[in-house]
Amino acid sequence: MIKSRLLPMDKILSQLDKSDRIAIIACNDCARVSGVGGREKAEEMEEKLRSEGYNVVSICDLVVACNDAYFADANINPAANTIIMLSCASGERLARRLFKDKKVVTATELISGIIVSPSTGRYKLVGAFTGKEDFEGKEYKYYTDTAFKDTKL
Repeated sequence: MIKSRLLPMDKILSQLDKSDRIAIIACNDCARVSGVGGREKAEEMEEKLRSEGYNVVSICDLVVACNDAYFADANINPAANTIIMLSCASGERLARRLFKDKKVVTATELISGIIVSPSTGRYKLVGAFTGKEDFEGKEYKYYTDTAFKDTKL
């Protein structure tokens, strides 16, 4: 699995125009575990965008955003001309391939590989990517970007 982190909102907004008709697609696998995906995060993003005056026309969540088979059932409003992917970079790249006629916005950055421990409600960062070495070994609460002060895994 991979840990992604949401970019600062100003970096996301800088890729958007007020005329965009936005669809938000969220992954329910790695991205959800690391606190950037899932339906709840898609709804939070929708709320933030609407409060800034952007036009969100649909949101949907996929079991896995890096597998094109799951996009077949995605309920994406055909009026959307812009996609915000709440997923890892693999999900974003797949969206760019599938939606060549739409702008795909980068909303996350890759941090590290992760190991998960559902029984403890934690995940641990392993194999941090270049430039993200300070994250190596940190543990986080499941479905969040909240780091624990201790380590158990």
